Amino acid sequence: MNLPTKRFVLAVTALFAFSLPALASEEWDKMMDSKVAPSDAPIITNRAVTKAGKFSVIGPIIGFSDRRDLYDHYPVSLGVRRYFSENHAWEIARVNYEMYSLSAVASDVIANTGYVVDARQARWSVSSGYVWSPIYGKYALGESKLVHFDIALGLSLGLRFASSMQVTLEPSLAMIHYITPYFSLILPEIRTKVYSEKRTTGSEMISEFSCQVGVGWLF
Repeated sequence: MNLPTKRFVLAVTALFAFSLPALASEEWDKMMDSKVAPSDAPIITNRAVTKAGKFSVIGPIIGFSDRRDLYDHYPVSLGVRRYFSENHAWEIARVNYEMYSLSAVASDVIANTGYVVDARQARWSVSSGYVWSPIYGKYALGESKLVHFDIALGLSLGLRFASSMQVTLEPSLAMIHYITPYFSLILPEIRTKVYSEKRTTGSEMISEFSCQVGVGWLF
């Protein structure tokens, strides 16, 4: 095989080698387009739920909290928020009422040993703070219902009314599912209250974890 013929064969081979992946990619794209062709499913590009300039009533939301103090705690909360934009809000006020009772373990310990639980319980607490909603999305519920949601981060200052008043710092995380533009499910809201509690033996730092679920209203 002379030199010009060799060059021609090499050129054809190279052209085929470089063209094959492109042809394969084009066939793959055609196949995928046919698989994911537009259907009758709704496509939403804008927010279906707008919050800017509106008020939101949070609650009632209920759940449990843990102070690791041998008591069972069941808080009920109600709050009001004002949205300045789609992502930023101020929780003007939140009021919490807490039901509590000695746990079964604590009752057994007290009955058998006479141990006295050194803890300061509070029925009422209030807070106010900033709420940031950096994540907004949607998911399908069944075949036709789209549910929009926010993931909200909060940071509040509060007061807890025990035998002495205690200042609380309260970071929180919540997922808000908008069933309609006006009604939502809060599922869940996770909150931690950090405060110093005066006890018989002195002050003790408490980190109170709570998990609540409930409803919300947007006006």
